[in-house]
Amino acid sequence: MLGGAACGEDDHGPASAESTSTSGAGASGSAGAGGSGGGGGSAASGGGGGSAASGGVGGSGGGGGSAGAGGSGGGGGSAASAGGSGGASSHGLTCRESSFPAFSKACEQASDCVVLPHVTTCCGDVLFVGVDADDKEAFEAAEAACLAGSPLCDCPSQPSLAEDGRRLERESEQAVAARCDEGSCTSEIRDLP
Repeated sequence: MLGGAACGEDDHGPASAESTSTSGAGASGSAGAGGSGGGGGSAASGGGGGSAASGGVGGSGGGGGSAGAGGSGGGGGSAASAGGSGGASSHGLTCRESSFPAFSKACEQASDCVVLPHVTTCCGDVLFVGVDADDKEAFEAAEAACLAGSPLCDCPSQPSLAEDGRRLERESEQAVAARCDEGSCTSEIRDLP
């Protein structure tokens, strides 16, 4: 019954260097050391640019640092599990007050499915359920255990219901059939020709 988005890099370029010079008496200073580059960014973000070094007295300005490398993008997400919505679960069925044991409705074609009755009320109302044919025996055993633990009440039942919402009201003119709908077994009432 489930990728990663690529991120852009920072648009900052290398920082520009400024140079200053002064004239006058006194020894010329040595050139300032170049600025260091910015560190690399964390995942999916670009690094910041380095800052320019300031010149010494009478010296020329240092070279600007280079910008850090951008981080790499995140990885893609996991693919959806096979079988669509037909995987193993209780598929909304209950056994009186508790959840019905898990079963599979997975299919590729109608022949992968069987239709089995599930008693939904103490009056004996029946819902026909499309079930993966490989889970037929497990479903029938769970249904028998459910009925054994909860005796039926003394009240009339309604005509049996299929998962398509139709009731089996004229058994001589209608039939219950299984079909595979988008990877999940389901039941439907069909009118006989």
